[in-house]
Amino acid sequence: MDNADLQKRWGEELDGKVQVISAISQEEAIEQFAKNLDVEIIAIDSDSKEILVVYSLLALVSTLRSIFVGPIIPISALGFFRQKLIDSGCNDYECSRESLPRVILETLDKWDFNK
Repeated sequence: MDNADLQKRWGEELDGKVQVISAISQEEAIEQFAKNLDVEIIAIDSDSKEILVVYSLLALVSTLRSIFVGPIIPISALGFFRQKLIDSGCNDYECSRESLPRVILETLDKWDFNK
């Protein structure tokens, strides 16, 4: 399943529960965040082994963390990369691509945004 199909599935599973704003690239993610400063949760999904992609994503997480206080969920099947995402500012949530909708709902409930 490619990223667009996966994001579509996440949106369908979360439909009516939360508004999903998705981005396929880092540039699109930055644009979406700038347009939607009231987001309550961010999920970062990447399994890239390309060193430039890895470093630019880690820099993006660090930048987001400097201006975003809410939860940032790392999703990566690569253990070393997931740990780098956590070290760069993501929260330490266990999350797979399949479990993301559930983790988002649990996290929003735990952070108590709506009360």
